[in-house]
Parts: sequence; structure tokens; C-alpha cells
Amino acid sequence: MTAQTLADALHAAGVVMAMQTDINPYWVHVFLYTQHAYGTLHISKLNPDMYGSGTKYLYGTERDFFYLIRFTPPPV
Repeated sequence: MTAQTLADALHAAGVVMAMQTDINPYWVHVFLYTQHAYGTLHISKLNPDMYGSGTKYLYGTERDFFYLIRFTPPPV
């Protein structure tokens, strides 16, 4: 992901202010979590080249934090 791609995505999502959280590629993670109606969880990476599987955010940790939002798309 380039800085411009990120800026465009944030702008399209309505972001007014944002901050950089990490520049080390190994620690940059953006995962999308979708729970299917029958209960299973699907985890996908924003960028397939990112490290990790996304499961580490399902369990507690003493060191890191993350920001979680629930997004409901507007009616079409």
C-alpha cells in the first residue's frame, strides 16, 4: 500500500484526521473480520503481503492495543 492509496482510502471512508501508528512493515496489520450468519469468522488482510493471520487480535495481550469499530454500510 502506498501513502497515497492509504490517504485515498481514509478520505473515501470519511476520515478527517488520522495518525501514523507504525512504519515497520512487519508490525503493520490491517485485517477485516466478518462473522457469517452461522457463526464462523472470516479474516481477510487489507493487503495480501501483510504479515500475520489476524488471529492474534482475538486474544488479549499486555503490550499492544488496537482500535475496533463496527461499520454498518448505508442502505443502497
